[in-house]
Amino acid sequence: VAETDVKLREANTKLSFAEAGLSELESVKAQLSESTEKLQKAEEALAKPADTNELDLLREQVVARDSDITELQSKLLDAEEKAGQLGIAGEALAKSQTKIAELETAHAQTRADLELIKSEIQDHLSQRAKSQEVLITLQETLANKERELSEAKAAIPATPVVAVDTFEAHLKAKDEDLLLLQNRISMLMEEKEKLTRTPPPIPSGELDALRQELAESKEKLAKLESVPVQLRRELLDKQVQLDSLTAEVELLRTPKAFAMRDLLEKIDGIGPVYQQKLWDAGVQSFADLAETSEERLRAIIQPQEWQNLNFGRWRERAVALKNEGAE
Repeated sequence: VAETDVKLREANTKLSFAEAGLSELESVKAQLSESTEKLQKAEEALAKPADTNELDLLREQVVARDSDITELQSKLLDAEEKAGQLGIAGEALAKSQTKIAELETAHAQTRADLELIKSEIQDHLSQRAKSQEVLITLQETLANKERELSEAKAAIPATPVVAVDTFEAHLKAKDEDLLLLQNRISMLMEEKEKLTRTPPPIPSGELDALRQELAESKEKLAKLESVPVQLRRELLDKQVQLDSLTAEVELLRTPKAFAMRDLLEKIDGIGPVYQQKLWDAGVQSFADLAETSEERLRAIIQPQEWQNLNFGRWRERAVALKNEGAE
């Protein structure tokens, strides 16, 4: 913009100089025209008859006019030379004016662009101010969250080492109790296996001892309420097994109940494991087996996909063995 203003001032200076030269040329032309007119009048006067004095005066005037005309012609030549230079300057001036017009157009466009940039800067500053407000709000929120986190951390009580050691000792004791229960379950399983084969005589007082042991186990189980969930579940599972085995032992120790059982493993395809599953499900005799549907037998045994068990054959064989026992 500054460069455009400088060029514009230079062009205006040249224009003023050209206008002054043209004015001077017009003035010289006017003087030359006036001198030429006077010379013509003097020549006309010389052509008329006159006295000597008047003739001398006219001659002096002619000489003076010739001198003026010569001077004016010299000035005219100078003026025409200047006019030629002014013509060149005029062309340059025209080009300069064209350039000035282009520069003014560019200047106007530049000013428009400048105004647009100013507007964009104002929008940017406004947006920046809004962003700073949002940033300040976020910083305040972050500071509040950090303060809340610090307060929460301060509110968390430190876990005493003594409490951890006590809890670990307690867990160790419960593990030992669980191991004792597992050993007891194993012993009961062995005793159950023996009872399923040859029923021994019932010792007096043993059933009461088992009941007492069951009560103690339940009491221990009640005390384990503070033990972690996983350990309590394991203890409950073991307790269920113990209750089941105890009930089976009681059933086996009853002569009537034991007498009602048949050795189902006499049937091909039924071994000690399947026999025990059938007994546990209430299928005690050949008659029970014969009356049990194949679907019920499959649900009790729960065979694998690769096992091909013929439950219909089991039932047929159970009918035959039942009839043999009846005879």
